[in-house]
Amino acid sequence: PGEVAPTGAPGAPRAAEGVGLREVFDPSERRMMQAALVERSAMGAGVIVEGPAAITEAETTIIVPASRIAIGQKDGCVELRRKGDPS
Repeated sequence: PGEVAPTGAPGAPRAAEGVGLREVFDPSERRMMQAALVERSAMGAGVIVEGPAAITEAETTIIVPASRIAIGQKDGCVELRRKGDPS
């Protein structure tokens, strides 16, 4: 859970490395699930994490449901999108 394989093409999105697993409640699945733990510092521009995942830092945690992907933005934000939605 929680990772997307990188495509390898220049400029293509990269997958963030998971650092472990955590049990989280996934509202899209309406049940507890194993989620990949990803350090927020790994979410650079173009980095993608597929849910279920928990992106963690000292102040907060972003829960990425199984129905979503998280994409690191150039300005440091993390955008969540529905899986399969066009960019």
